[in-house]
Amino acid sequence: MCGITGFISLNQVPPDQRLVREMTNRTRHRGPDGEGFYTDSKACLGHRRLSLVAPSCGHQPLSDPESRFWVTANAEVHNYR
Repeated sequence: MCGITGFISLNQVPPDQRLVREMTNRTRHRGPDGEGFYTDSKACLGHRRLSLVAPSCGHQPLSDPESRFWVTANAEVHNYR
């Protein structure tokens, strides 16, 4: 199971990226196969990846093609082949 962390700032103070990195490091046992981060002026996302099927792909957080929307998730895709 992957590890998901994050922080959203509801005021003018930017999110503390160091805090999210530390939170993500503490969930290393949930996903030892990789990590990813996204930070902007209002949010910071962290993700620890547990690779069960495809070790070379599936990096997160994910974005749309324009990098406007970002998400991190713990999910399974059934019937992917």
